[in-house]
Amino acid sequence: MEDLGAWNTEAALTIAVNEDAPIDSLDELAENADLFGNRLVGIEAGAGLTATTQDAVIPTYGLEGMEYLISSTPAMLAELETATEAGENIAVTLWRPHWAYDAYPIKDLEDPEGTLGEVEEIRTMARLGFTEEYPDVAEWIGNFEMSGEDLHALENIMFNEMSGEDNDAAIDQWVEENPDFIAGITG
Repeated sequence: MEDLGAWNTEAALTIAVNEDAPIDSLDELAENADLFGNRLVGIEAGAGLTATTQDAVIPTYGLEGMEYLISSTPAMLAELETATEAGENIAVTLWRPHWAYDAYPIKDLEDPEGTLGEVEEIRTMARLGFTEEYPDVAEWIGNFEMSGEDLHALENIMFNEMSGEDNDAAIDQWVEENPDFIAGITG
């Protein structure tokens, strides 16, 4: 495989809370667990984020007293939507990039102990010889970058406004709403 480069450098595992939550860091969560109903809402049992939360986040930050609800991504998102619409505190396992950051008023809790790992990159890979065969396309792809904020907004249109049923229309809508982004990548 040929590595054409990173197009997003903001990929990360997170614990997110409502943006007006009274805490900003995982090291504050245990002493304020009651403000979050003593619950941390998670995703699927087989997810790497679930294992990391169980094996590193909970013991490091003393969150054993909180109920860790392991269920599914849709169930977590439903709880997140219900809580944020009701103006209630909620703590959920999440990751970047994800459309929830565009759809709901949430923020990531700081992870001073680094239990959720380092920020990662999303990269484009091609078959061997691609750059030689298509040098202009490879250069364009290699120079392409998309911030988490832009990706969150695009995903929100794709998955929520259009229910994943018309990605072409979702992209057209996002492009129309973000002409500066397109101008920046086309020259």
